[in-house]
Amino acid sequence: MATEADTPPAEEKDAELERAVAYLQSSLKASLPSNYPPLLLSFAFLQRCLQTKKLSTLKAERVACRYACFRRLPGWETVNATRVFREALTGFNTLLPATDLAGRVVFTQRMGRLDLQLDDGHGVTSQTSIEAYQRMAYYLLHRALFQKKASVGLALLIDFRGFNWSQLRRMRISDFRRGVAMVEESFPARLDCVYVLHPPTWIGRLLFILRPFLRKASMQKKLVLVEHEEDLLQYIPPENLPVEFGGHIPEAAWKETFKRWMQEEQQWGAAMKHLDNQTTAFDCLNLIAAEDVLCGKSCHTTLSLSADPHQEKRKQS
Repeated sequence: MATEADTPPAEEKDAELERAVAYLQSSLKASLPSNYPPLLLSFAFLQRCLQTKKLSTLKAERVACRYACFRRLPGWETVNATRVFREALTGFNTLLPATDLAGRVVFTQRMGRLDLQLDDGHGVTSQTSIEAYQRMAYYLLHRALFQKKASVGLALLIDFRGFNWSQLRRMRISDFRRGVAMVEESFPARLDCVYVLHPPTWIGRLLFILRPFLRKASMQKKLVLVEHEEDLLQYIPPENLPVEFGGHIPEAAWKETFKRWMQEEQQWGAAMKHLDNQTTAFDCLNLIAAEDVLCGKSCHTTLSLSADPHQEKRKQS
């Protein structure tokens, strides 16, 4: 049985983390290309990489390097709320304002809302792409890590209502490859749980086939099949769920949240321009490295970014 003497004190754990971050900073400086984003060496970002890989510096360095390589792809150098606004308003992907009962930030995906013909907000419809939706999801993953109660582990809630196999025909091989590259050892978080709402019959058949190769405890932890909205309340409180999922949050709240994020990020850019007289676009990496950069280049200019859009309302009530 472990005793108190066997458990490292908090100070020792903090010192170990600081040493690991310092090692990564030194190693990455030597291995990353010259045009890497400076925030990749921030303490907060590297801490996330280490936490994801249980303080393994070798694995954490691999995550950081792959993250840097992915962000060098054409069109992915700067990702922010303004750039993904149209796709976000479809509600295909969203973030719940607070965690599930296990303390995980919940990222949602409503399969029936994938639409490649989108309104620009002025009555003009134009074509978008699967890559644009992936860029929006990537932005939201960064927002998920920024939420104040976010642990490293995340939860995914997939709603299969309205899903049609014809949707997959819209995806090219490059879209599949990009989707794998986004999350395969190249993002400082791990997926702890998947809630499948209104699961199609083929999911049950697939699980039956895979059952001999999966540990029962692991499968039950990672994948939760939920037939009806009321069953979802066993895992996520109704005050944290939109009305469409059987909760209390009105549908319009998501649009209001995203507009607020846009305004905050634009204010950040304006503050940076005021400080160094250069136009600096907000990037989603700022959200992970928030502890290091929310004051910008001067601690005299502080920017407050909303992690939980309903937090203030709950406090007032």
